Amino acid sequence: MTVSTQPAPITIVASLCDDPHFKGSIHDDVSARTFGYQGALVPGPVVYGYLSQIPIEVWGLAWLERGTMKSHSRRPVYQGDEITVSCSAIERTDVGASIRLTARDAKGQEVASGEATLPHGSAEPPDIAEFPVIPLVDPPPMVPVEEFGAGRRFGSNPIVMTRGVLDFHLAEFSERWPGYAAQGIAHTGYLMRRLVRDSVLSYRHETPGIFVTARMQHFALARVDDSLATSGVVTAIYERKGQHYYDSDHVVIANGSRVIASARRSTIYVVRRSAAA
Repeated sequence: MTVSTQPAPITIVASLCDDPHFKGSIHDDVSARTFGYQGALVPGPVVYGYLSQIPIEVWGLAWLERGTMKSHSRRPVYQGDEITVSCSAIERTDVGASIRLTARDAKGQEVASGEATLPHGSAEPPDIAEFPVIPLVDPPPMVPVEEFGAGRRFGSNPIVMTRGVLDFHLAEFSERWPGYAAQGIAHTGYLMRRLVRDSVLSYRHETPGIFVTARMQHFALARVDDSLATSGVVTAIYERKGQHYYDSDHVVIANGSRVIASARRSTIYVVRRSAAA
């Protein structure tokens, strides 16, 4: 194993966009305070996007074509928090390169951590036939906790990624790498946000959900004017300290024919009311 130079940290002021879908969720001030938070939380996929700024600067397009990133949310991130993302030195082995990622707030508290890799070879994408795209139902059905289980599939409606959508998300993630805008490439955080949003819009639960961990594997680039949809399935459910979790597998599909990325997530779908107190 060899170790390369450690990339420089970056500092971002966390922001929360004005999104009507946030009303009644933990990304809404009133709702978040009922669960003991001091205010609306910046979404986990946005923090994922912050972490991703280092691997894209280190490895560029190659990372979006075959790289991976895992993130784990550890503490709430609020509007206006100053977040510093840093990483370990680059470790190189026979199978590829990797870096460990950490995000800390202005008090030095770790709010998220992760790891990114750039394998030497490309991974084989999942069989698209195993991930059907099912239209979303509006309004989404309410599913009691005792009825939610493995095998539940999430819906999705194809959406064309316009230049406006790309620019909006580059601003939301405070992205600095110029390749996204210059080449019209979908941001990795946008891909994560799409699959999380589709899962949120598929079902209603007793409480808003919380993003916990996610690992994304990239297979190909998505660009402006591509029509993107997601497909996902619950793989396990469990309870810890009064909170209900599910694990799930997802893919992002471009133009109905290509798997752009896959992801494995853990989510709290029913939150204990005193969880943040």
